[in-house]
Amino acid sequence: MPRMLRALLNTSSVTKSGEQLGLSQPAASRTMSKLRDVFKDPLLVRTSKGYVLTPLAESLRPSIDAAAGRVFAATLRRAHFKPSISPVQHRLW
Repeated sequence: MPRMLRALLNTSSVTKSGEQLGLSQPAASRTMSKLRDVFKDPLLVRTSKGYVLTPLAESLRPSIDAAAGRVFAATLRRAHFKPSISPVQHRLW
């Protein structure tokens, strides 16, 4: 659900969010429904100009972006393999 929420905040579209994440339309809609239940807010509403994020959804953006940035940074730190400090012995044939 966190990935769907971040995609939704960036696209303001359930369909586009689902496409970005490789979800079918029904799966994206189910996830959106769960997010609405969790936050007790529609998160996305239709206006005469199309769909827009609710004030609550907009207020979540900084926290979600910061959390995603921290996860990404942690992933990068773990991704760098340093054989000189690895506890595993590697043998080349």
